[in-house]
Amino acid sequence: MLRFVLAFALLADLARGAPAPVRLPEGARPLVYRLALDIDPARPRFSGTVEIDVELASSTSLITLHGRGLDVRAASVLAGERTIAATFRQLDEDGRAELALASPVGPGRVTLRLAWSASFDGGLVGLYRVSERGRWFVYSQLEATYARRVWPCFDEPDFKTPIELTLTTPAAARAIANTAPLSTVKQRGHLITRFHATPPLPTYLVGIAVGPLAFVEAPLIPASSVRATPLPLRGVTSAGHERDLGFALAETPAIVKQLEDYFGAPFPFSKIDLVAVPDFSAGAMENAGIITFRDTWLLLDESTATIEQRLGIVETIAHELAHHWFGDAVTMAWWDDLWLNESFATWMEARVVEAIHPEWRAQLEAAVSSQNVMSLDELVSTRRIAEPIASAHDIQNAFDGITYQKGGAVLRMFERSMGAEKFRAGVRAHVAAHNGGNATSADLLRALDEASGKGDGVSSAFRTFLEQPGVPLVEAKVECGPAGGRLSLRQSRSLRAGSTGDRARRWQVPVCARWPKGDRVVEACTLLVNEVDVMELGQPCPAWVMPNAGGAGYYRFTLPRGDLVNLMDKGWPHLDEPERVALAGSLASAFSSAALPAGDVLDALGPIVADEESEVVQQATGLLEEVREQLVSDADRPRLEARVRALLAPAVARLGWDPSPGESPSRRSLRANLLSAMASIGRDPATRAEARQRAARLLGIDKPVDDKAVAPELTGIALEVYAQDGGVKVVDKLSRALVGSRDAWVRGELVHAIGAVESPPQAKRALALAMSTSLRTVERSELIHTLAGHVTTRALVWDWFRPLADRLILTLPEEARGQVALIAEGFCSEPRAVEVERFFAPRVAKLPGGPRNLAQVVEGIRLCAALVAAQSADVRRWLDHP
Repeated sequence: MLRFVLAFALLADLARGAPAPVRLPEGARPLVYRLALDIDPARPRFSGTVEIDVELASSTSLITLHGRGLDVRAASVLAGERTIAATFRQLDEDGRAELALASPVGPGRVTLRLAWSASFDGGLVGLYRVSERGRWFVYSQLEATYARRVWPCFDEPDFKTPIELTLTTPAAARAIANTAPLSTVKQRGHLITRFHATPPLPTYLVGIAVGPLAFVEAPLIPASSVRATPLPLRGVTSAGHERDLGFALAETPAIVKQLEDYFGAPFPFSKIDLVAVPDFSAGAMENAGIITFRDTWLLLDESTATIEQRLGIVETIAHELAHHWFGDAVTMAWWDDLWLNESFATWMEARVVEAIHPEWRAQLEAAVSSQNVMSLDELVSTRRIAEPIASAHDIQNAFDGITYQKGGAVLRMFERSMGAEKFRAGVRAHVAAHNGGNATSADLLRALDEASGKGDGVSSAFRTFLEQPGVPLVEAKVECGPAGGRLSLRQSRSLRAGSTGDRARRWQVPVCARWPKGDRVVEACTLLVNEVDVMELGQPCPAWVMPNAGGAGYYRFTLPRGDLVNLMDKGWPHLDEPERVALAGSLASAFSSAALPAGDVLDALGPIVADEESEVVQQATGLLEEVREQLVSDADRPRLEARVRALLAPAVARLGWDPSPGESPSRRSLRANLLSAMASIGRDPATRAEARQRAARLLGIDKPVDDKAVAPELTGIALEVYAQDGGVKVVDKLSRALVGSRDAWVRGELVHAIGAVESPPQAKRALALAMSTSLRTVERSELIHTLAGHVTTRALVWDWFRPLADRLILTLPEEARGQVALIAEGFCSEPRAVEVERFFAPRVAKLPGGPRNLAQVVEGIRLCAALVAAQSADVRRWLDHP
């Protein structure tokens, strides 16, 4: 799904006899579910019955399972010829439950029988309802622990169980699930649909959709070298959006082929349904054979689509389909190994997209993601990739950038270190050995060790990244002597200025460096195990050294001033794109840690903003935006804006507003990045005037609508400036357009434009919109957080939010409630840190993942204040001496 030191053996081999508090006791294992649900999307409740065949290890009169918010009206246990009365009782708010029997049963096989009803969930989890233009739909979202809100079950990932599902629905509704229908019978105005039994699945991968669904049947995906039969593929949406499924359906066969070729194994399930959901808190969910997507990540109008939209959709499909091997066919044994699902899918999505659309530079996007997540990983309150699960909070927190982006980056690093073919051999062996079952981190690392042929060399290094939080900092220094050059390496933990973290951390870091040798550039690697080590560079001493070859290493690096100047002046033209991203990211990190004075870093941005790759330029514009928002006073901000305009002007003039025919995706993205920075960071009057004029033409203000007024990738920029520079009437105009639109992408652009307003009257009108029922649940949350992200509206949003907080939290998607403190993450002073912590601590204590999210927000506020203290004076000196 698109959302610390401990001995590794303990993490991987937790015995079920000594479970963490959130785990069920051993003794009962489900063998099959025969589940029947009666679902009418127009009604607020649903009902169901289930028969669960269970293997009992010993005689018992008490069976512990899961069930939350279920009104169980009947319960019994069938043991041989005996039917034993039973009582169902929910034990705690996490949904642990018990079935108390009138007399003992077991050991051996018994059947649990239960009947219940429940309300559809109001938080976009479990089974929930969505209304679109008066039509009601029901969708499921069961990861991580929401199946227990749908039926009584054993809701843990190592209980992989076949499911025989029957759905009773209104005759006018359509119903789909993980497998194809086995039979459909019409009875008294209802349809009763029996589905084929699933392969063994954990409960969180069950998928259901019911309502007036529209289907687009795609051609069968042909048989392949590893799959003997064609594979059914279709798109599912609400009526009126069928045309927008074409792009996703056309791209999917190539994605399946890449994945089957990589794993050397067929797609593990019998069909692929791609389902667009109008209101969905996650980006997408890998339910076996029935993948659900937030409609923004599946539907696409090809006439107006941006490269970013296309890339996002293909990456998301690749991510969710990769899960069908890593996650669905081979499932983690417990949530501490969630990274086995999400890190692999994140790593694989870039590999797949790079293969089928090299022009989109997916691996470069992956390099950017790696740099971005390092900022999270530099917090003391961050978590390990393989985090022990002691509570439901820990399960929810596992769905974060550490699991996804850091885990994916670490996999890329070790793939490069091992060699791509050996790495793939290890992955294939792992999938083949555990197909249809469960696996642990230890299982995967064992397979990689065997494939490498180097004993436990891979696993011992890999574990240093799995089992402790943080980013290595590699301090590199070129040393020249009579014997030639060498690269001195020293490792510690990368931390920001003001951090209380322990810098004396050690990893086993695969460090690869590149440098010039004669008329070529050479590369060498070493495993940095000790605090200090050296890499021999040979004769002659090189003119420059890049300490992160290919940008593949998950570490920050620093260079002394002279070596940095040599790399920027002489080495920059020889660096590939991921290397330039890594160098720019490490410069930004040196700014945040105060390892380099602010002026030195800002002076080094020239070649970065002049780069031809948008992803490289983003590293500089992101830093400039932080300086503008947090490190300069209101009085100094105009001077900074003038410096930014001068820095960006040559590139902006070179690109202009209008793309040329056949222009590359990279150049289009670069234009959008630079114009956005020129308008929002540089506040360039000419750029903003052009943006307003084009937005007015696009919206048809005073003239007929001109849908060619602005390139698709520049629509957001134009609308944001138009919203900011207009008055309250502009907010109202954009709000009406938002409410009236059925296009998910257009709605998203309008939400962000309205959220970008800067004047108090506009912000108040935008907040009123956020409270209206005309927005989707996810849109409401996005609008509020966007408003809270701007320096001019942050305090106003905070003052508005606090009296309404308890009510607003309940309107958020349940998976997002624990992240509510993020509304305050833009603050930058110690008094605000104290205020935010006091306000939220009692409110998030029981919200999923809330305590850690609050700790990260408060730590971020304090670190921002420390950065201001450390670097603002030098920023002012830089402004004084242009």
